[in-house]
Amino acid sequence: MDEVIYSVLAIGQSNMAGRGYIEEVSQIDDDRCMMLRMGRWQKLSDPVNADRCCDMRADWRSGVGPQSGFAVRLAELSGKKIGMIPCADGGTMLCQWMPGEVLYDHAVFQARLAMRTSEFAGIIWHQGESDCPEPHVADYKEKLIIMLTEMRKELGAEEKPIVLGELSEHVTPYWNMPIDTVRAMNRAIREVAEALPKAAVVSVDDLTIQADGIHFDAKSQRILGKRYAEAFFELM
Repeated sequence: MDEVIYSVLAIGQSNMAGRGYIEEVSQIDDDRCMMLRMGRWQKLSDPVNADRCCDMRADWRSGVGPQSGFAVRLAELSGKKIGMIPCADGGTMLCQWMPGEVLYDHAVFQARLAMRTSEFAGIIWHQGESDCPEPHVADYKEKLIIMLTEMRKELGAEEKPIVLGELSEHVTPYWNMPIDTVRAMNRAIREVAEALPKAAVVSVDDLTIQADGIHFDAKSQRILGKRYAEAFFELM
């Protein structure tokens, strides 16, 4: 197996960060899968992404996201060693990810740090729930294209894959995400993938939302990660 680490930047909000309960799935134990910690690579384990937002509710904690399932499946498909660069942040809006904002700068910094000891392979993105209330959907497509295009340029990754995830249409009413708005957001996400080179979208509509009414459960996060990996591999 190729000993070079192929690193992937994982950005977005809480479903990318991971809220799935760790005890609901078996732990990953795979020497091909790594994660960046303090600028160094270590063997991947959940939670991959320690998330700031977890002190907001008693039932929220850093847990299983798509990154672990993604790494395992991409390693299987590619025969390469896969390193995750976890930079997702729960509860964030797209405006907080734009060039010049802290989250954007942090993700670019972490990716550049990873590139010292790895070959940068691309980006996976899952975000949009916080932007579903109007009027944010209207300019979501334009802003996301700007952000991803600029990030690719800064990382010298214009031809590297980007995979985006749709939003679930099964989020409970508590979260103020009307179904028409979610569908409009998913159209925007698909249009972003169509507008960008080497980009794809993965579906989530058959995945299960856990008891909090908005986050995918751990088993669904594993499935989502595999879908990201399969779409990513097709673009590699």
